[in-house]
Amino acid sequence: MAAASTALALSWKPHSPVWVEQWPLPAEKLAALNALVQEQCTARHLEPTTSPYNTPVFVIRKKSGKWRLLHDLRAINKILEPMGPLQCGSPNPNLIPQGFQLAVIDLKDCFFSIPLQNQDKKYFAFTVPVLNNFCPTQRYQWTVLPQGMLNSPTLCQHYVNTALTPFRQKFPSLLVYHYMDDILVAAPVLPKEWLSHLTSSLQGYGLQIAPEKVQIHEPFQYLGHKLHATYSVPILPSLHLPNPVTYVVLQQLLGAINWLRPYYQITTQTLRPLFMALTQGKHPSDLIILSTEQLAVLTALNQFLAQRWVDRACENVPPKLICLCDTLQPCAIVAQEPAAAPLHILEWLYLPHSPPNTLSPLELMIAQLITKGRHRCRALFALDPVEIVLPLPLRSTESALAFSDALQLALAGFVGSLSYHTNKDPRLHAIRHIPTKFRNLCQHTPIADALTVFTDGSPTRGVVSWRSDTQWHSKFTTPQTSPQRAELAALCLAFSYFPNIPLNVITDSLYVANVGTAIAGSYVTPLMERSLLALFLTLQQLLRARTHPFFIAHIRSHLPLPGMLSEGNAYADAQVRISWVYSPTSSHAFHHQNAKALAHQFSIPLDEAKAVVQQCPQCSSLHSYPPTGVNPRGLGANQLWQMDVTRFPPFSPWHFLHVTVDTYSGYLWATPHKGERVRHVINHFVRCFFVMGIPAKLKTNNGPAYCSQQFAAFCSRWGVVHTFGIPYNSQGQAIVERANRTLKTALLQQKTKEGIPPTLPDKEEWLAHVLYTINHLNLVFDGTHYVSRLQKHFRCKEELPAPKVTYRQLPGTTWSAPVPLITWGRGYAAVSTPQGPVWVPARYIRPWKEDPTCNPQHGMAPGP
Repeated sequence: MAAASTALALSWKPHSPVWVEQWPLPAEKLAALNALVQEQCTARHLEPTTSPYNTPVFVIRKKSGKWRLLHDLRAINKILEPMGPLQCGSPNPNLIPQGFQLAVIDLKDCFFSIPLQNQDKKYFAFTVPVLNNFCPTQRYQWTVLPQGMLNSPTLCQHYVNTALTPFRQKFPSLLVYHYMDDILVAAPVLPKEWLSHLTSSLQGYGLQIAPEKVQIHEPFQYLGHKLHATYSVPILPSLHLPNPVTYVVLQQLLGAINWLRPYYQITTQTLRPLFMALTQGKHPSDLIILSTEQLAVLTALNQFLAQRWVDRACENVPPKLICLCDTLQPCAIVAQEPAAAPLHILEWLYLPHSPPNTLSPLELMIAQLITKGRHRCRALFALDPVEIVLPLPLRSTESALAFSDALQLALAGFVGSLSYHTNKDPRLHAIRHIPTKFRNLCQHTPIADALTVFTDGSPTRGVVSWRSDTQWHSKFTTPQTSPQRAELAALCLAFSYFPNIPLNVITDSLYVANVGTAIAGSYVTPLMERSLLALFLTLQQLLRARTHPFFIAHIRSHLPLPGMLSEGNAYADAQVRISWVYSPTSSHAFHHQNAKALAHQFSIPLDEAKAVVQQCPQCSSLHSYPPTGVNPRGLGANQLWQMDVTRFPPFSPWHFLHVTVDTYSGYLWATPHKGERVRHVINHFVRCFFVMGIPAKLKTNNGPAYCSQQFAAFCSRWGVVHTFGIPYNSQGQAIVERANRTLKTALLQQKTKEGIPPTLPDKEEWLAHVLYTINHLNLVFDGTHYVSRLQKHFRCKEELPAPKVTYRQLPGTTWSAPVPLITWGRGYAAVSTPQGPVWVPARYIRPWKEDPTCNPQHGMAPGP
């Protein structure tokens, strides 16, 4: 039989037999499966088998109420060598010339009419389950192409094409369109015997024509299109959506519209509101509320779809390519222009809504359209367009060709003519009058007698600098989040500050120079971060609104060259380097000091400083803690230190941080070590001496290193009195324990995006920056005002008369005679007594007044 000799054999990857167990089916579906299997066996599409391969089958009910048999071949497809498609796309029915007679036929059960090779049948076996395994199961294998097999479409295309070959050879003048099981025959006049010969040719390969699907009168339906005498359009989907609409339904609608676009004038400007609605969803079931503008787009689309935008071709008329400009993106049409006849539009061409580049200059987009149009003309007509119509005047075209490599490459090898006048067809009228400009204000050479400005940027802000007479001036941007954004913001500031004069802009950022040169006439992709998109659109609007020319140049920075350009670039660079000093936000982003330090350093309200700290992503994620409680402290610098060891894993293997704090000033010092032995403790102690001085007294916990004789001898040699806290009670070391937490919190706050530094010098630099912030920038209360720990530790303290207070100590209830107050803080106080300083809770201190009636009586407790 001819059919058996033309079926292609399948190629298989190396594998072992694949067996996927059949799952049980409900009684209703099991009965339907048995009936369908018997029906296919009667038609010889199935045969019994003992194949070592098995994959599951199941049935579903169709809308008509009938059952459909489905075979899960995913496991088989994994071991099958895929075949490439023989048709990479569907044909455009508009290429069928007007005036031709048409006929459309559909093949009946095409897949089930194409036999498999005998050696391939065993791979497509399945099992029909039985209830409770009361008898052996029946197993079958397909003898024809199974639906769901990876290569079934390719085998179908090849087989039907082979069956059509004798018919094409007998009628070479006929147009025979074939796609899968759909066949269209066209000719100026169809011969009377064409259907009988076609039927005979197909039957020779076992293919049958479905009589009820033979179409000989218009409108014809073919491949989802409706063909009329002079034009063809897709069969339209419903564009009526509920509001709100689910994310997946909106995605499906836009996919259908995208398929329609080659046959309608649906520009990117029209669809953009609906495209942007897709950014609102993250899950298929998410509900998207359509705005008034988006609902208006749906109404406009229904109006567009009700109009005719394409035509069927004219025979023996070469194509031409017409480019048109919309407000966002240009588009193009493949058309024919017969002599003394109206324009015939065959297809509309569009660019992607989300191009791969952030900026797409107009000349680049036109070049892409020309390339796409020439490729499409070769695919449809096997020749280049005879004419390309550009959407801009001759002078602008010459300017674009001189500077655009993309436009030169797009026109390479083109031997037709270039035109600048669009046809007067009313379908082009809506967009052909949009004015087009090619960088007419952006000059390619410096502008004489124009003001020269220099732009630069840092990670936090940008600057614009210029010289007036002999004086340099600068303007700073608002805070930014990256150097590139700061450079862009500086360019926006330059054009907004000098809108009405010619400008020469000098920048050391090649990125900014390229953006500023191209953005005025470019399409800006909307799929970028919102703040960055706002910068791009702001710059674009500023340049489009200008009436004076400008020139943008890039120069390399930090070069020791003489002249005004190097001087101006260096001045702008110097300004942006020091600008962070005058910004609380930038300073905190670098040092992460606390709110009180910011308020003191920049003379801003404390609430504003707290807002800066709360907006910091590192500091806002780390919770604050209550203030320090009562703990005996030194009454002066270097009177009493507390020392401890804490672990900070990111510093591994130097993760033992030895920490020392002066209990009077709060001055903190730390060093990283690989352990906590006595040699590490002594090394840390010596380092503290040359930074903080030598203490009179040291308090530590009862760790082995601190209790060792070697450390005791070291303290004795340096004249340091060493005491211990209560064993296993951290409250005696509360000040240094709090310092440990403060230090590790600050280390996490200043952790950089690059991650943990690998080397010890880098880790020590990280630690030194943190210690600088704690000791030099952060503020502590000193009785009457706030000072840094450094100032409190090293300043000369002026002796002032001590105020008189009275106090009492628990568990006693009597108040003491008036004594001098040495110091007090949040929750604690120290008084001077004949026996020495005494630390008491602050709530048990009362000021002593000269009027005895205002003082608590000695020996009496205060009233309730």
